[in-house]
Amino acid sequence: MRPGSSLQDIADEAHIGRATLHRYFPTRGELVRALAHDAIARTAEAIREAHLGLDPASEALRRLVGGLMPLGDRFHYLLIEPLVESDPQIAKAGERLFAPISELFRRGQEQGAFRADLSVAWSATLFESTLYAAWQAIHKGDLAPNQAVDVVMRTLLSGLGPERRT
Repeated sequence: MRPGSSLQDIADEAHIGRATLHRYFPTRGELVRALAHDAIARTAEAIREAHLGLDPASEALRRLVGGLMPLGDRFHYLLIEPLVESDPQIAKAGERLFAPISELFRRGQEQGAFRADLSVAWSATLFESTLYAAWQAIHKGDLAPNQAVDVVMRTLLSGLGPERRT
């Protein structure tokens, strides 16, 4: 699905009739909202399955990245869809997802696994941006999906890892 795709375009891509699609989603906006809420639910599930409170923070972060990487195709579209950004309900649901991720970075700072001189908010933002960059690179064919977790972890830990004194 591309931003601005009509319900007819979407029905054609899904190989179903427009009437069938319209029966479930009377407007394009309702379809986009449903896709966004599905992506949020799958993200929440990946966060739960990563057990962020267990093990050293860097290991929990690797599990989280591994669980979120397969969701890239869903987010690739949604993150550039204007309706998603302007819907306060979707924004609020998305913000709730970041509480356990922020807590992971706070815990990692306390353990000395992540830099304490960077704010937790900055670390979470860097995480989100790096994950998105990997999704984009996979989508473009510049990064193999089976390499993505390692690339994201190396990038994050070289930037968030404890300061190295030379």
